Amino acid sequence: MWKVIFHYSDGSKLTITGKKGKEIPPELIRKYFNDYGLSCESAVYQQYPKKDHEPQDFLAMARKEMGVA
Repeated sequence: MWKVIFHYSDGSKLTITGKKGKEIPPELIRKYFNDYGLSCESAVYQQYPKKDHEPQDFLAMARKEMGVA
């Protein structure tokens, strides 16, 4: 299981939870970045269980996946 949490400038947040697979698929990284990441202030990707995985910067992951610096 994994989660992506988007934080916006107005204080709101959006959480997307994936229940299938241990990691987020590359096509979903691109989709969620284009749909939600372009207008957010920050985003965190978290795999579960938390004790085995550190949180990651989702925006950096997405830029790397899409080949953007």
